[in-house]
Amino acid sequence: MRILAGALLLSLSLAGAAAADTEHPQVQTPDRLIWQQGPPGLPPGAQFAVLRGNPDARGGEFVLRLKVPAGYHIAAHHHGTPENLTIISGSMLYASGPHPDRASAVTLPEGSYVYLPANGTHEVWAGDQGAVVEMHSTGPFQITYTNQADDPRKQQAASPY
Repeated sequence: MRILAGALLLSLSLAGAAAADTEHPQVQTPDRLIWQQGPPGLPPGAQFAVLRGNPDARGGEFVLRLKVPAGYHIAAHHHGTPENLTIISGSMLYASGPHPDRASAVTLPEGSYVYLPANGTHEVWAGDQGAVVEMHSTGPFQITYTNQADDPRKQQAASPY
């Protein structure tokens, strides 16, 4: 009976491994990334590259990289889904809480990781060299600014040009 239970367990394990192996490996090197102008929900100057998935797809996992210039600022905001951020290069200043500000920000050097729960308010600034940040999350990616006047989509809509 013990041998039968072990064989059944091994069989289930192998079936699970086979099911998980239905996708093909995906490799992307930095020189092959396709950078695009940042989405309208971010201030001008950002670029992003989607590494995997679709940030607009509901419930779908995605991975993207965001490249921002020195001093780039994203005002206090939150997202409807959790985010996992890793600083790939450069540095960021990060503040969180109901009223984040630069005075309370911590510096995140290259290699830092931050987990941001859904609907957690935060604010970020790029360091002196700019930054490349990798984000893992589930879609749809949405950004809601605490102060609607900070929303670049509102500013672009108000511009007559």
